[in-house]
Parts: sequence; structure tokens; C-alpha cells
Amino acid sequence: MLPVNVLGICSDSKYLQNIDVASLSKDEIIISDIMAAKLGIHTGDTIEISNKLTLHTWNAKVVKIVGFELGVYVFSSQETLNGYLGKTGDYYNTVFSDGEIQNIDDRFISTVVTKEKVADSAKQMKTLMASLIVMLTAVGIICYIIVMFMLTKMVIDKNALNISLLKVFGYRNKEVNKLYLSQTQWIIILSVILFLPLQYFLIGKIWPGMLNSMSGYFYFRVTPLVLAIIVVLGTATCLITNAIHVKHVRKIDMTEALKNRE
Repeated sequence: MLPVNVLGICSDSKYLQNIDVASLSKDEIIISDIMAAKLGIHTGDTIEISNKLTLHTWNAKVVKIVGFELGVYVFSSQETLNGYLGKTGDYYNTVFSDGEIQNIDDRFISTVVTKEKVADSAKQMKTLMASLIVMLTAVGIICYIIVMFMLTKMVIDKNALNISLLKVFGYRNKEVNKLYLSQTQWIIILSVILFLPLQYFLIGKIWPGMLNSMSGYFYFRVTPLVLAIIVVLGTATCLITNAIHVKHVRKIDMTEALKNRE
């Protein structure tokens, strides 16, 4: 169950003119794109809205999804919403204004939302999450380097006898590297490039479920620049790892083949 804001719009609202609720029936609603993305709702779906105070439920059909960045919102006409709340047709509990409202009792003010407050909240969240993002990125790179190093090392260790035999038959280190390191290197680089679209698709599918515990929502976006950086880092890591293992290949002596003779 997700807390949502249900907003009844009056017919002459100048702030929400792009949300046409005049043509909606009592069982039809419009929802924000954030709510649609968070819950995986599509146009034509029917959802159940429950009022915790009155314990009433409202089954409504989603007829339109609109862009509304303020959060998880459901839109209906003011008259329809007041009918479900048991209020008169002109009742309201939220006011939109492009300036400070004067001569209003503080008892009737629950929350005041301004552009500055929203911007400050975004800045605070960015500051708090910046260190976490850097840490996760660093840990991810370190883990990737370790995995690449261990993978290549396993290939060399497993084929140490074969490498030694190749040296006995006159193969040089450069040729041995092409047989064992270069092939692994290109397989890893191609895997990074080819599986990026699949990873992007899978993360996009599980992303809404990861944010279920949050009242808000962050869109999952990866720019082409970030994808290019991932490929470059993966390629660079693979090349550096192979450069380290070149020395390992050189240390494998021809006597290894003689020691393990059967």
C-alpha cells in the first residue's frame, strides 16, 4: 500500500490547466507520471484508493497519465472528491498561489510548499547522497578489478603446463600471450559492451521495487556518457590486468613441462 495525494481540481483552476478533469466521470481519475512509474500503472488500469480516516474505498479507472513532478498524485474534480469525503461541493483544504497568502489564520495552515523549499530539499539530498555515490562507485571499481585479476590468473594457472610446453616447442612469450591473455581480454571487453543494454533493461525493471519503501521516486536514467565511461573503465581495467599477468606468463619456465611429465 502506497500513500498518495488525491487532489480535487476546481473547474476554473489557472495552475493546473493541463489537467482536464471536467470530462471525468465519478469513477475516473488522472494520475501523475511519478505514480505510474512507481507502481507500474498504465492507462485503462483500475486502482483502489482507501481513506484511512473514513475507511471508505474508491475504485477508479485511470484514463490519463500527466507529467507532475511534485510526487505521487491522483487528480479528480473537486466535486467528485468532496462527494467521497462527505464534504460540500465548494470544500477545499489546499490552496495554490503565486504569492504569499495574507490574512489567514495559522490554525488552517498545515504545510507551505515553495520553490525555494523544494530546491533546498533537493540540494540537501544531493549533498547527503554524494559521498554514498562516490563510495559505491569506488567499491564497484575495486571489486571489478579483483574479479578481472582473479579470472585471468585462474586461466594462466590452469594452463601453466600447456604454456610451459609451448615454450619448449619454441613459442615466444608474445605468442603465448596472444593465445591465452588476448583471447580472454577480447571476450571480457565484448561481454561488457554487449551486456550493457541487458543490464540497463533489467535494472530499469527492478528499479521501482527498490524504491517501494520511499514515498518519493527517482527516475532511472543512464546517459550515453556514463555508458561510455563504463566501457572505457572496463576496457582499461582489463588491459591493466593483462599487463600485470604478462609478467606472470614470463615467469613460467620450460622446466614446468619436464617436472609434470607422465
